[in-house]
Amino acid sequence: MGRAKKTINWKQFGKLIKGGFTLEKIADFFECSSDTIERIVLREKNKNFAEYYADFIKKDKYSNNGKSKIEINWDAVDKLCGIFCTLEEIAAFFECSEDTIERAVEREKGMKFNEYYKKKCAKGKMRLRRFQYKQAENNPTMAIWLGKQYLGQEDLKNKGDKEK
Repeated sequence: MGRAKKTINWKQFGKLIKGGFTLEKIADFFECSSDTIERIVLREKNKNFAEYYADFIKKDKYSNNGKSKIEINWDAVDKLCGIFCTLEEIAAFFECSEDTIERAVEREKGMKFNEYYKKKCAKGKMRLRRFQYKQAENNPTMAIWLGKQYLGQEDLKNKGDKEK
């Protein structure tokens, strides 16, 4: 049996492109590598990522000139917070103003945006910390840094200084 092929939501993908997201941020959003995104675009759109990105921007498929109600996909907001996107980037993803996002969070989640963001980006911090710990297994510099940050370890300036 082969691995299941990764798929992506093209509407969300388009919003990320329209928001000016980089390939790396798009890959983080879909929880895969940049190479995987490039392979999916090539497989499903018959273009490399750069060509598809440029064509998409030219066509501007998802323009919204009217004042229609913005549908907030809270799973998408949570993922964007989890990869440390700014309020500006989240608003660009939904093609609305930052104020619209802030009002939606207050209305539907009962808190200020910065409180909501702090809660939701914690998952991203855990994922980043997990990655750092994995890196420390093969990277002495990372292991030393983590020791200093979490175990209170420090460099000895002069061996004699500690003995006094």
